[in-house]
Amino acid sequence: MAIDDDVRAVYEYLTTQVLPGANQPTVTYGQIEQETGVPIGEYGGHIGRVLGEISRRCSDQRLPPLTSIVLPRQGSFASLHILTRRASEGSEALPSLARRVRMSFFGARVIINATDGIPGSGYLVEMAQMLRRGNPGGWRIDQGIERWDQKPAPRGFSKDLDRWNYRPMIAENQESVWAQPVWPRSL
Repeated sequence: MAIDDDVRAVYEYLTTQVLPGANQPTVTYGQIEQETGVPIGEYGGHIGRVLGEISRRCSDQRLPPLTSIVLPRQGSFASLHILTRRASEGSEALPSLARRVRMSFFGARVIINATDGIPGSGYLVEMAQMLRRGNPGGWRIDQGIERWDQKPAPRGFSKDLDRWNYRPMIAENQESVWAQPVWPRSL
C-alpha cells in the first residue's frame, strides 16, 4: 500500500470510526493496525510517517491536530531511577509516581499508559517541525518543543520526562479535535 493509501485509510478510520464512537476517544497504534491493516513498522516508523503526513495535511487545511488522539500503546516505560532522580531535583512536571509504579521481573518501572493521553514521541517531533513551518494550523504549540527535533538531542534531555511538560498543550489540542463538529471526507 502506498503512503497516500495508508494516509487515506488511517484518516478515514480516525474520523469515521474513532471520533464518532466515544466521548473523548483515543486510539493506539495497535488498534489502527488491527482496524486498517496499516502496519506499525519497525519501531513505529511507518505509522509515524503516515501520522506525520496526516498532521501536516490537517495543519495546511487549518483543521485541529487529529494525530494528538493517537497514542503509542497501552504501556511504554521510563526508568524509575531517572524519574526519582529528577523528582529529587524538584521537577514539578512529573506525574504522580505513586500511581504509575509497577513491580516487574526486571524491577520497578514507571508506566506511561494510553489512559494518560500522551501521544508518542513522533507527535512532539511533528509539533516542533510544525512550529518551524510557522504553525500554519494555528495550533497550540508551547515553547521549548523545538528540542524534540534537535539532532543530537540536547545534553540531559529525556523524552520520557519532557513529554509531561507538554500535557496542557496536548490536552488543549485533543479538546480541539474532539470539539471539531465535521471533518472533511479526505485530506
